[in-house]
Amino acid sequence: MKRLSVLFIAGIVAVACLAGCGGKDPVDNSLEQIEKAIQKVEKNKKSMTEEDWKAFSKEVEEPCRILDQALKDKEVGTMKKLKISATMLKFAAIAGEAGLNTAVEKLGEKVKEATDKVKDEAEKAQE
Repeated sequence: MKRLSVLFIAGIVAVACLAGCGGKDPVDNSLEQIEKAIQKVEKNKKSMTEEDWKAFSKEVEEPCRILDQALKDKEVGTMKKLKISATMLKFAAIAGEAGLNTAVEKLGEKVKEATDKVKDEAEKAQE
């Protein structure tokens, strides 16, 4: 009986550890945060104030930094690079609507770099 209760408790601890450790890596979390922010802005963009746009920019600043670092460190594969590129293009379009020209220019450069990397890898894979 004592063995059964110890095994039961160990099982509960194991499940709690697995659930608490999370399942997503920082890149997936960052993509998800940016996509949620974009969806929120797309719904409310006509009524957003300058302060709302600044808050949006601040909200996605850290996730963008994480994605940029992952691309620089070559931590992501080709499919994830494509997803990052698509997400950043959406972000650039939203930022452009807000008049955040500086952000768009920086993101445009990053998107171009990421897209070029993906093209290069695709060409290498075909060879």
